[in-house]
Amino acid sequence: MQAIILPINDDLVPYADEVLAILKNAGLRVEVDSRTESLNKKVREAQLQYIPIILTIGGKEKEAATLSVRTLDGHVKYGVSHETFLKTVHSHIGNRELSLEF
Repeated sequence: MQAIILPINDDLVPYADEVLAILKNAGLRVEVDSRTESLNKKVREAQLQYIPIILTIGGKEKEAATLSVRTLDGHVKYGVSHETFLKTVHSHIGNRELSLEF
């Protein structure tokens, strides 16, 4: 798995599924964690599984059609558009780079 999508509440799961479809169509291996756990717990579990990209979706991200991107090194970038995210990830995959910077 290359990324995981974490909606912050149950109301955002349908939007997370839309983002999942977009990213899967772009060729990424992505899953949605729609469990009713706290966001901190889901982030911690994803870090322990060494999932390289953690995408957090809240109300602001849904309204603006953006993503909050957290990498394994702990950096968080807010307000990343879907297009920017896909371009950056595909570039890193093509170049076989490990670090991801937005």
